[in-house]
Order: sequence, then structure tokens, then C-alpha cells
Amino acid sequence: MPWRECSTRQPAGSFAANHGSRASSLPRREATPEVLLLLTHKRRYNDLMPRRHKPVKHSPYRKVNNEASKRRYPSKITAERAAEVAMLQYPGLELSVYQGSDRGWYLTRRNPEN
Repeated sequence: MPWRECSTRQPAGSFAANHGSRASSLPRREATPEVLLLLTHKRRYNDLMPRRHKPVKHSPYRKVNNEASKRRYPSKITAERAAEVAMLQYPGLELSVYQGSDRGWYLTRRNPEN
């Protein structure tokens, strides 16, 4: 059966144009107090009795950058020089150098053996 164009067109923004001519011929039902009571009861019931199985929504993996707030040195030599300068400024301070996960060099007060 070949497709045919509808000869009676509705205005482009009307509900009947989007959902067929049958939608405009149906009588509109008003919400009675009984219907509203049932709807509010159902809403309260769903709030009090949640679904048994609530799947956890997937959260994409985010790489944690612990070194974001630290000063990054491009090489081990520059980091060691900065540690020496800081230890000369503050005599009680003992610093060591470690390489972070982003391949940058950072200063720490911890021993490198630990």
C-alpha cells in the first residue's frame, strides 16, 4: 500500500498535528479529588517504601592528582638544589626528594627509605 499525504493538515505547533487527529477528538478528563488523593497516596507510598534494588549509578574514573598543590621540579638535580636551599634557610628541616606519578620531582620531610 503506497504512502499517501494527509490532506487535512493541522497547524505545526498543535498537539493534534504531532499526535494524530484522534488526540483532538478525545474528551479531556478533569482531575477529580479522588484521583488527586490516589496520586498523592501513591507518591507517599513510594517515598516510604523505596525500591528494593537501587543500582548504583556509574561514576567515571577520575585520576587523583595528589601533587596538584605541591611545587613540581622538572629534574632530580633541581629538586635537590631546592632542598639544600630550604635546609640552609631552616636549620632543623631535613628534606628528601621523590619522583611522583606524573614523573615530576617533589620535596618531602619523610625518609626516602620508608
